[in-house]
Formats: sequence, structure tokens, C-alpha cells
Amino acid sequence: MNATQPWSEQRDALQYVVEELKKTLLDIRAEIPATSGALSLQGSMMCEQESKGLTAASCEFGLDGQISLRFDTKNRHWTVLHGEGILLKQTLASDRAMSDLLVRTSAGDCRKWLQQVLCPLSTQGNSTEEMNL
Repeated sequence: MNATQPWSEQRDALQYVVEELKKTLLDIRAEIPATSGALSLQGSMMCEQESKGLTAASCEFGLDGQISLRFDTKNRHWTVLHGEGILLKQTLASDRAMSDLLVRTSAGDCRKWLQQVLCPLSTQGNSTEEMNL
């Protein structure tokens, strides 16, 4: 299997999510108490393979290096982790299209990425272990 293809697809899907986040959050920039210089937004999506093949995912968002907000895509629950997360939550949670995009990306793409990237690796690991026995 060519590992480049899944990584390329993952990059493209996440780039689309980033562009949509930028559009959604552009309007709140003036409301965020700015520090000196540019404000940076960080985001991460965690994909987990649970028992029985179920996939779980969550997203975290932060401003200037401080993780402020977590979104559990399975139950659509937003958790504020730091003060700036309140404004992020108000903006993102009220945007149904953005919530749907995060859920769709995590539900479909996470499962696909885990199958394409991790399963071949675990298969390789198993065959190597068997050869060493």
C-alpha cells in the first residue's frame, strides 16, 4: 500500500476544515482581547479506535498556544477549558454547518484514516512478531 495517498487525502480534508474555520472565526477576531502581535488559532482532531471497531473523535481549539475548547463529535458536546474558549464556543456551537462538518470529518474520515494507516501497520507488526517467534 502506498502510504502517501491516505496522508494526501487527510491533508486535503483537514485543509478544507481549516478554511471553513477561518471563515467562521474571522468575525470574532475583534471581540477577542488581543495580546501584542498576531493572534494564532490552533486546532487538533484526535481519532481513536475503540473496541469492536468503533471510532471516537474529538477536536480541540486554542488561541495563542492555550487549548481553550474541546468538541466531542460523538455527542456534539462543547467543553470550555479556558476563558477564551467561551467566545469560541459561542461562535462555533451556533454554526450548525461547522458542527456538522466537524462531526462528518471525524466520523467518516477518522475511521477511513485509521483503517488505511494504522491497520496496515498493525498487520506489518504482527507478521514481524510471528517471524521472530
